[in-house]
Amino acid sequence: MATLGLDIPRPVVTLEPTFTPIRSPTPTPSHTIELIQLMKRENCKVVLVEPYFDLKTPQSIGQATGAQVIVYLPSVGGEKQVTNYFQLFDYDIALLIKAFNATK
Repeated sequence: MATLGLDIPRPVVTLEPTFTPIRSPTPTPSHTIELIQLMKRENCKVVLVEPYFDLKTPQSIGQATGAQVIVYLPSVGGEKQVTNYFQLFDYDIALLIKAFNATK
């Protein structure tokens, strides 16, 4: 799949399990292991994290898989220079491009 000049051939997976009746921002140890195995199998190289989540688990997953961990902005104002939606998309896309390029 080619989008925004990026070649993204693998599916996107979620760190937060969406299949459990009780949602928690922290994945269970078994879900983390499953995610690491899936990322290795599918050669996923980027982990996106929203700024209000703890980075401990994403960073350990990144270390285990060789993936780049990036904190992206979900809304305007997350950084001083991001004052409108155009700047938000420019900022987040630049983060993605940098992360994907670092994995080549």
